[in-house]
Amino acid sequence: MSCALKQRLLLGLALLTLAGAAWELGRWRAARDIAAALAEFAAGRDIGPERRFDAALPVRLAYALYLGRQDRHADAQAELAELAGEGDASFRTRALYDLGNVYLRQALATVERGEPGRAAPLAELAKDAYRRALRIDPGFRDAKYNLETASRLLPDFDPVDNGSEIPDEEAARKLWTRVPGFPRGLP
Repeated sequence: MSCALKQRLLLGLALLTLAGAAWELGRWRAARDIAAALAEFAAGRDIGPERRFDAALPVRLAYALYLGRQDRHADAQAELAELAGEGDASFRTRALYDLGNVYLRQALATVERGEPGRAAPLAELAKDAYRRALRIDPGFRDAKYNLETASRLLPDFDPVDNGSEIPDEEAARKLWTRVPGFPRGLP
């Protein structure tokens, strides 16, 4: 083997090593940036739109949860609904679970304010999100528990057939007196 060929091989090997090191450095920096963003959200601080733009999926999920803690429910729901269609199955399951939690927290708060009628659509949306999460991962225990909690808040009833087409007010009142008490605590 000639000396020039050996030098070219060594130069090629050095360039490959340098490229690999640069790639690993980029991965390390990305992981560091993700960890820093997650720490900011955990501390209750926003990272700003310039850092959120094209952020990694875990950062976007943390941002959606941050929005929910800041009572910006509509923004959290929009972000989580978008995230529910991205990433791998595990990530989509987590996004759907968190989306259900946002809806369920709103429903429970609405019930505690004395507006159970306004809680019904929120509880239905929560149950739908939990069911979608369970379709992806049927063994997800937290989603099962929260689905049960949402179901206790607003049970699924079969229509009551009292023999007439016009709903009977008394039958409806009797039906609702059998609803179990509202669950306490958050999901």
